[in-house]
Amino acid sequence: MDSNLKDFIFNAEKAQRIDNVEIYTSPSSSTYQELQEHLLNRKINDSQKQAIIKTLLAEDLAIIQGPPGTGKSTAIAEIIWQHIRKDAKGKILLTSETNLAVDNAIDRIVNTNHNLVKPIRIGGEEKLEMEGRQFSIDLMKRWVEHGTIEEEVNGEKDEEGKLPQKLILRNWIENILRRIDKNELEEVAIESWNRFVGDPTKEIRKLIYDSYIKHCNVIGATCSSIGKTNSRGKWTNFYRTYQEIYGSKNALRFTTVIQDESSKATPAELSLPLIYGKKNIIIGDHRQLPPLLDKEEFKLTFDFLLDRIEKKEERTRILKLKNFINKHFDEMEISHFERLFEKIDNSLKGVFNLQYRMHPDINEVIKQFYLRDGGLECGLKTPIDMGVDDPNLNNPASRYHGIELDGLINKDDHVIWIDTNSPELIDGTSRKNYGEVEAIRDLLTRLRGSKSFKQYQTFWKNLEDQQIGLISFYGKQIRLLRNLRNDFRDIPLRVSTVDRFQGMERNIIIVSMVRSNRIASDKNQKPDNQLFGELGFQEQKDLGFAQSPNRLNVALSRAKRLLIIVGNSELFRQNAIYDNVYQVVLNQKGIRKYPMI
Repeated sequence: MDSNLKDFIFNAEKAQRIDNVEIYTSPSSSTYQELQEHLLNRKINDSQKQAIIKTLLAEDLAIIQGPPGTGKSTAIAEIIWQHIRKDAKGKILLTSETNLAVDNAIDRIVNTNHNLVKPIRIGGEEKLEMEGRQFSIDLMKRWVEHGTIEEEVNGEKDEEGKLPQKLILRNWIENILRRIDKNELEEVAIESWNRFVGDPTKEIRKLIYDSYIKHCNVIGATCSSIGKTNSRGKWTNFYRTYQEIYGSKNALRFTTVIQDESSKATPAELSLPLIYGKKNIIIGDHRQLPPLLDKEEFKLTFDFLLDRIEKKEERTRILKLKNFINKHFDEMEISHFERLFEKIDNSLKGVFNLQYRMHPDINEVIKQFYLRDGGLECGLKTPIDMGVDDPNLNNPASRYHGIELDGLINKDDHVIWIDTNSPELIDGTSRKNYGEVEAIRDLLTRLRGSKSFKQYQTFWKNLEDQQIGLISFYGKQIRLLRNLRNDFRDIPLRVSTVDRFQGMERNIIIVSMVRSNRIASDKNQKPDNQLFGELGFQEQKDLGFAQSPNRLNVALSRAKRLLIIVGNSELFRQNAIYDNVYQVVLNQKGIRKYPMI
């Protein structure tokens, strides 16, 4: 453990700063030029390069803010490559709260040029994404034993609909074969070598596996899996695998720990992986979701303890703690990442300011969240237009969709607000809005009948590209929206709460806002203007979960090509942030009144 961890993990001002960092991050410096010469990914932008240089120079701590779509996974892969390039015998731990984040980042390390970085992914295969499974040590062992991977049958998809699995050891072999100098060897020798390594026997497969394991320098795992022992005092799967790789005499220790999605971690979750690192690189975005804490759950826990504890001193301590949390809960909801980011010296802080996910029109909706951090621009158009409006969907920079629905969507629309006036209903501790469900049903019905939408869908071969993301702030609304899948089996839908959708993206996103300035007591309640006036229902002004700008930022930043907001503007425009969103959409001529569709 870094001896300074106990200081800087609570006060980032105590992390050792980099003197004269401006010299090293200047494009004219030898440090910058060396980085430029040895980039793994030539598309790394200037703000990413500067952040990467800071991570290389940092002694104990560096922090990076990565807004949505800014290429965090690509940058993490570059950070790993640059650190291993400097110290091939170093050991890096790559971790995150989610399997998806670990798998995405570790997958970007794979390349067709070198074998310097040798990652292993620790975790149950059933929990790993396809991108991460190729690094699974269990998968490697099956390949050694059988020469194939059991899920791969006749080049077909597995039972989960995923493509045949890759295997990092195969990539390793292919790189070796590519590096043969054909001018130095006879053709017969080359053919013999290709047969020997390209179709290895079990003995050779074992040799390849052993060599790879022996030189492993990157381990990927989720934060919750890291540690030596579990709650029962038994060795964890993580520690057993660590020993298998590095030997039982080696302490659980890494030269560098890289932690992604750190803004969602509690102080304890954020700190745990860091105790195993000499240097720590923390990556997150405090403008997105913080750790999810439940004030009511805290209250119930304290009440449970108070009912069972008789000693006066202990009851007094619990009551003090309960009162403190009640009074300071808002402070507890601030992520520890944000506290570190705000306190750390600028020489140790990197900020990504170009995003490559969203069409520029969608970027206009969320850029307000990043004004204090230096702004956020669309890297698909800035500094040069890479073809963001190119009708050729094969262009990876294109965010064109080409969908035309009379009076609702045209091919140049990228953000639409369908303005509803239906009432919300209370359902337990949640909320729902049947009118918004019907508006979305109408929208999907019109998409189903649209020739342009069918052409758009037919182009995509990948399920994620075909899926429409259907998200909301409320679990009970999600239950209603999931029922739509039965009526629209020909339109792939990914239905989820906003909180669970962080870290994901889809070409088309529909956001059901739920909250309304009208509230009804049951589904069948009719408007009564005589009793309730112009609204026809009892008035309500609360935004609930949607009040959080972080949650709104996540909701509006998932779409790549088309963002459709379904909600009651009369309520939401009372909040300045939502009014800014509405004005942006209005300027883009994207406001639609329901029922007009």
